[in-house]
Amino acid sequence: FLENATATQKITRINQTHQQQAIRIQQHIQQYPNLILACDANTIPTSNTYRILTKGLTDAWVSKGSGIGKTYPHNYLPYLRIDYLLATPTLQWQQ
Repeated sequence: FLENATATQKITRINQTHQQQAIRIQQHIQQYPNLILACDANTIPTSNTYRILTKGLTDAWVSKGSGIGKTYPHNYLPYLRIDYLLATPTLQWQQ
């Protein structure tokens, strides 16, 4: 499918796959009251995938971080954050 797809079709398919994976992760982590999830999500904080992943979890950078929080070095997108540390609310992030 992806070999002959347009760039838009590829991005759409990849986003759908990421969202499905995030849903499966969310279903699994519901079992654990004390959990830290470190993930190379390859998705930005405004995406549906991020919203699914962070449901019921605290993002370490949002909670205690400062600055731009970039996790991906890129010449054209120097402020991209695509990797995350998330935890259940029972755990508190420290600076």
